[in-house]
Amino acid sequence: MSGKWGYEYVAGRRRDAPTHEVKEHSPAAFARQWRETEALLGAHVGLYQVHPLTEDSPLFGDPELLTALGRLRDSGVRPGFSTSGPRQAAAVRRALGLEVEGRRLFEAVQATWNVLETSAAPGLAWAHESGAEVSVKEGLANGRLALDPPREVRDPAARHGVGPDAVAPAAVRAQPWADVVLSGAAGVDQRVPTSRPARSTSRPTGSTSPRNPSGTGRPARRCPGGSRAPRAGAVSAAAPATPGSGPGRPAPPATPDPPPSRGPRPGAPTRPRRPPRAGG
Repeated sequence: MSGKWGYEYVAGRRRDAPTHEVKEHSPAAFARQWRETEALLGAHVGLYQVHPLTEDSPLFGDPELLTALGRLRDSGVRPGFSTSGPRQAAAVRRALGLEVEGRRLFEAVQATWNVLETSAAPGLAWAHESGAEVSVKEGLANGRLALDPPREVRDPAARHGVGPDAVAPAAVRAQPWADVVLSGAAGVDQRVPTSRPARSTSRPTGSTSPRNPSGTGRPARRCPGGSRAPRAGAVSAAAPATPGSGPGRPAPPATPDPPPSRGPRPGAPTRPRRPPRAGG
């Protein structure tokens, strides 16, 4: 599971509240919100993200906070961050350049990218190549691409007989650096039912190339020492024969690889699992 810290909700569930959220990137805010997260989710948290991280965040110049995040990393929880705004690519590069005790601090980034906002692409491609996990948020642009899609979304949706809610996320998934794709819808009313299932947007599996020696459908990730290794959990693209298939009949589409299971990093201490609470 993943969680975020950096914003505190202060509106008390009142829509007319003058202030809804307060942003604070400080050692005290991190310690308080991590205690709350750990109390609720325990050892299930594997990724804890600063939200949102911009170029001018005080985090970059706070040794106490960076040290605390380094201790979190060393405990087995991956520190990450999210970005927003027009200078996401610059924030991504600066954050992924941070080191604590000679090791990269952040291992994952969550950023905005959709067909209306593509400026972060160079930074996200660089992050993916460097070995960081890249998650894309706002794939539907807060529902706009489902309810009021531009021609770039309407036309391919009409050609393929699907709704714009299928095309917009497919455009994100087609980016070679996107590891995780989030919809970005702001409510169930912003999802347009598709007229028929869209084609799989997963890239073909099983092909090999100089950038994809593992044949898993994506470039292999870098190991800590700089070499590249195949993704954990990848499966062979060879599909077993299905009843009724034979010469002259098209082969069934390959099933997309399941998401890799992420184990602890080499050398990272294992955090003890908490027993379930009574009545939970």
